[in-house]
Amino acid sequence: MSNIYKAIEFYLKAGIKYVPVKIEVIDGKKKCEMSNWRNKDFHLEDFRKNHNSIGLKTGKISNIMVIDIDVTDGKDGFKTLEDFGINIDEYDIPQVKSQSGGRHIYFQYSEKLLEAVREKTGEESRSLTTAKPEKGIDLRGNGGLIFAPPSKPDGGDEYQWLIKPSTTEVAFPEIPQIFYDFILSLFDPAEKANERKEIIDCFDNLEMTNSEKKAWETSVRKFLTGYAKPHRSGKDFNLACAGIELGVSEQSIINELMNAPTSKLKEQGKNKDRYIQSLFKKAKSKTNRKSDYRSKNYNNSYAKTSSIPLAPIDKDKPRVDCNSINIDPNAPRFWNISKIKKKVVVSLNKVRWISFLEHFGFAKYWIDEDNCCWVRVINNIVYRLPIMKIKDFVTRYVMQIPESYMTKDFVDKDGIVEEYQADNEQILTILMSRDVFSENMLGFLPSVEIDFLRDGPKIARLFYENGFIEIKKDSLLFKDYKDLPHNIWKEQIQKRKINKVQFEKYKNLDEAEFSEFCKLLSNKNPFRFLSMRTALGYLLHTYKNPAQTKAIIFLDEKLSKEGDANGRTGKSLMGVALSKCRKVTTLDGQTFDFKDNFRFQDVAIDTDIINFNDASKKFDFTKLFSSITNEFRYEKKQKDSIIQDYEHSPKFLLSTNFVIKGLDDSSSARQSSIEIHPEFSEKNPPIAKFKHLFFNDWDSLEWLKFDIFMAQNLKLFLQKGITDYNKINLKEKNLIASTSEEFVAAMESAISELKIYPYEWDLDVAMEKKDEYFNSLQETMQRIKEHTTFEKIGPITLNRYFKIWAEVRDYVIVEKIVKVYSSQRLQNIAARGFFMYKKIVNVEENELI
Repeated sequence: MSNIYKAIEFYLKAGIKYVPVKIEVIDGKKKCEMSNWRNKDFHLEDFRKNHNSIGLKTGKISNIMVIDIDVTDGKDGFKTLEDFGINIDEYDIPQVKSQSGGRHIYFQYSEKLLEAVREKTGEESRSLTTAKPEKGIDLRGNGGLIFAPPSKPDGGDEYQWLIKPSTTEVAFPEIPQIFYDFILSLFDPAEKANERKEIIDCFDNLEMTNSEKKAWETSVRKFLTGYAKPHRSGKDFNLACAGIELGVSEQSIINELMNAPTSKLKEQGKNKDRYIQSLFKKAKSKTNRKSDYRSKNYNNSYAKTSSIPLAPIDKDKPRVDCNSINIDPNAPRFWNISKIKKKVVVSLNKVRWISFLEHFGFAKYWIDEDNCCWVRVINNIVYRLPIMKIKDFVTRYVMQIPESYMTKDFVDKDGIVEEYQADNEQILTILMSRDVFSENMLGFLPSVEIDFLRDGPKIARLFYENGFIEIKKDSLLFKDYKDLPHNIWKEQIQKRKINKVQFEKYKNLDEAEFSEFCKLLSNKNPFRFLSMRTALGYLLHTYKNPAQTKAIIFLDEKLSKEGDANGRTGKSLMGVALSKCRKVTTLDGQTFDFKDNFRFQDVAIDTDIINFNDASKKFDFTKLFSSITNEFRYEKKQKDSIIQDYEHSPKFLLSTNFVIKGLDDSSSARQSSIEIHPEFSEKNPPIAKFKHLFFNDWDSLEWLKFDIFMAQNLKLFLQKGITDYNKINLKEKNLIASTSEEFVAAMESAISELKIYPYEWDLDVAMEKKDEYFNSLQETMQRIKEHTTFEKIGPITLNRYFKIWAEVRDYVIVEKIVKVYSSQRLQNIAARGFFMYKKIVNVEENELI
């Protein structure tokens, strides 16, 4: 056992998963004993005295794959390699001599090779494990097991390293190109067609109608090219799976196995019953169908109530295609077959029609008290469906209904039974009635209350095809959908997958290309970069906190003296990036009209963010106040207004070349502005630096880094909230937007003529001397007008502009109140004059926490 323990230490260092095994060689054949090894990790204490061998798990789990060269029973794997141009002795790569005299060749696992195999075979579920027994070659990849040194079967020779990896740095080489091509040649797309034909031919002797034969061929094709590929255990298993899928009786399957020359059933003897039980149990598990096998007393009848399998639900992949169809024997049959003057007539049973739709998960979901939509709920995923989608589902279902479903027996007056047969087209015809798919008819579908999953104050989630990223203040975790506590909209799931291994590798790193882009837009200022990231995180967080409800505004840093738009700085890409993680509805900010009743026509109930792209100078931000802080109301044509409560309403994003008006407290409380550094322009677009387009030209690794970057932004927001920084030109742009460029220029010229109290630090003294520094409002306004070209502005507007300018420039205005007596009462008349003093302003930069 000491040699085994040393070997285990070696394999642990290489990161390889191992399995304790007992092997015996009896009459030249290996007999193995091992525990249920596929889903279990083993430790040293699992090795017992009777364990004489080590099995290594191959594939991605151990980052290895192995070519097993077999030389037993007349096979010659070495010749197969030589025929391809490979002399294995010429390669200095890790090799093991097996107990039978064959060879095991070790390589590093290749995801690239796996994708090439899947592309060649057209099977998404293909792994890198395959067997070519006639060629003496066995490839062990995902899900495989290989016996490794120093395994020594009882009655056999020891497995030995001929060329062993370095003991100081255990590493297996990447696969050379010639071996890459050789392995790819092992996967022949035609092989499956041949096996499909063999299985179909097994049932030629069954009495079937043409429709049943066609259904049987469809079943085998779907089985062999879909989720359940042919199993390496042999044709017995494959034939049992395909037969159960169609609904063929198990006695018929057993009869065919007994007649098949390659079947193992005839060899079982007294263990035949046990073998059949095990076979159907495995086939049932693989096909997710119910087996009818109970004992040796088989039922010899052929099951005519067959079902046509299409895409069965994979429990490990909750994102089921809403359009998948299973002809379910338990589904209500919404048609009646009757006989009128010896003619078969098919009619609609409206009660069973609604029950049929309900059986397949169709229902009503109420958006608010006045509006509903049609949905289908499958495995916690909610699909929002227009009526045309429901029509499409039912049409495809009807066209695949087997004949046995459309047969009815009639007894005439003489007691003679006559069979009448309807067809698919007759059933389809009754669905063409105008009211079958009407809102009035579908209104009888049950209403469902759906508990949608929303982010919480301390947790958020981003959804992908194979799972979701869970984000908390101190962690990023990738989880399976089985851990999802509530329902989500189908549109929330991004159409890409997360590589779990690479996610763990990169989740704490900042290597995304889009991160570098954001740094450049922040002028590589860490405070601005942090503010931009937390703003993105805020938008990605679907939880809404009434104490922090803002619109995020991305605008140009550069202040144009002419007031022209600068543009092309890359800020619009922020909205595109967010749309790759959340449901974003983008509206044209240039043409958006707040007076249009249907201005939010394109918004949906699952919209997370409304993006006003390229908002114009006339965009009135104040009109958004209510939508930002209260419930969100919008209208669609020919429908009632839709009201979303505050917690479920979308957040708002604006990108603009202009400043959004709002120096008052109401505006500033509802917006957070991020300035975009002019790193990029129309003459210097991002593609000039990055050499390719964002999103469209990314590979899977760059997409992963992007997803991690966006998840990290969410994590930063949960930690810090929206952070701020000292804006460069924002106050100046706000001043011009809230007054006018001419007025600001006039004030800069007139300021030298105004009396300003000089002692910034001594307010008490300033108040004592306020009369000395008193300014006449009338005289001040006249001085301002002397420096400007506009004449039509009135004194009230001019006074308001003056106070805005003073606030931005950090002046304090103390107005002098003049009391005058009227015949009715004593009145306070607004300022007839004022004096100013300069505030002391703290300009320290924000600190990164």
